[in-house]
Amino acid sequence: MAFDGRAMSATLYDNPSARDFFSMLPLHLIVSDYAHNEKIAYLPRKLTEEGSGPFGNEQPYDLSYFMPWGNLAMFYADYRHPGLIRLASTRASRRCMCAASSRFT
Repeated sequence: MAFDGRAMSATLYDNPSARDFFSMLPLHLIVSDYAHNEKIAYLPRKLTEEGSGPFGNEQPYDLSYFMPWGNLAMFYADYRHPGLIRLASTRASRRCMCAASSRFT
């Protein structure tokens, strides 16, 4: 995946939501800053929430799905929220995430 041409690798988790996300690829999304610690983007449709549940070991740069709003969220700081489904782990950097402005591929 890439933010404004800055490439990073991602590894999808083995869960129904991640597989549903994969079925939509490739995507070109508009990304926005939110709450000073994350980037968000809205998908063309909501993902399945089947098999979702709490998870631990949250890491900055995880790619998650926020169930209440139906958007992707990528945090560049510590996070924890019960409405998230983790979709992928990434090899991003804070510099890459913070510098990224608005285009996600």
